[in-house]
Amino acid sequence: MALLAVGCGGSTAASNDAAGTQPAPSAPPFCSTMKEVVGLLEPATESPTPEANKARYASLSVLLDQARASAPPALTVDIATFANAIRDFAAALAKVDYKIDAIFSTADGAKLAADASHALTPAIVSELTGPCGIDLGAPRPPS
Repeated sequence: MALLAVGCGGSTAASNDAAGTQPAPSAPPFCSTMKEVVGLLEPATESPTPEANKARYASLSVLLDQARASAPPALTVDIATFANAIRDFAAALAKVDYKIDAIFSTADGAKLAADASHALTPAIVSELTGPCGIDLGAPRPPS
């Protein structure tokens, strides 16, 4: 699924609209917030700059705090785990000056990216694709 591209780049609202990731205007706060998270985790069409990566992960941190605060009760632990995995990846990325290639050049960096992707539980995916109406894209085989 497209959401699993943790270290690959961002997207624009226009591409989210075209991809069907916009929840209904009356979507609950959790769905609206997670729609923004999904958009930030979509693969970029070109390699983002370190500055763009830094801004992206700063935005993700704020959004994931909002998602934790507004998550359905059954998802609070899953969302907290996902948020922590993203934060761990972002902390490692900061240590290499937000250079995506540098983080993926090490086994530890690649593992952190995989851990973040795997932290997106089936329960979260079900909520996003069901009640939230967010299109996460076609499933992709693990790389």
